[in-house]
Amino acid sequence: ISISTSKKHASLICDYFSVSNKDELIILLYNKKFIHYLYEKAMCIINTR
Repeated sequence: ISISTSKKHASLICDYFSVSNKDELIILLYNKKFIHYLYEKAMCIINTR
């Protein structure tokens, strides 16, 4: 997902939850995606052994 679409999504979510700091929310979303990505990678490594 590109940064522009993520920012659009974040804006919508911010409006929905009335979050004041959009950057904080974007960071939160990215961290969740990143953690999920690492988890998937780890699972692949474990499964291939």
